[in-house]
Amino acid sequence: MVAANADFRVFHNHFFSQSSSLLKGLNKEQRKALVKSSLYRKLAELETQLGVDQGYLTIDNKTGKAVEREFSGEFRLRLAKSLHQKLVIEAKREHVSLNQLCLIKLAQPLETASGGNSTGLR
Repeated sequence: MVAANADFRVFHNHFFSQSSSLLKGLNKEQRKALVKSSLYRKLAELETQLGVDQGYLTIDNKTGKAVEREFSGEFRLRLAKSLHQKLVIEAKREHVSLNQLCLIKLAQPLETASGGNSTGLR
């Protein structure tokens, strides 16, 4: 099992990228043998599960294969009326649309310098 705090991108780069530490130092024949091994298949399964769990991948209903998740760029947000009011007032004061203001606020770094998550949800 992969650690609960494992990051899909780090896992992928470590095991499957061209600069993978798993593949470093292996010649072409050794790489081919590794790719055919049960260990490699298990790593690929773990990578897929981690990618799905973290929202980077989704399972295609037609093929059953993992594919990169596509995002529409839209989502609905419910918030307190008082917060909605404050955001509208701030947007008017800054001469930007409510959407632009929210984009600016959401674009602020979501992770702290220590690697932690600023929401406190971890």
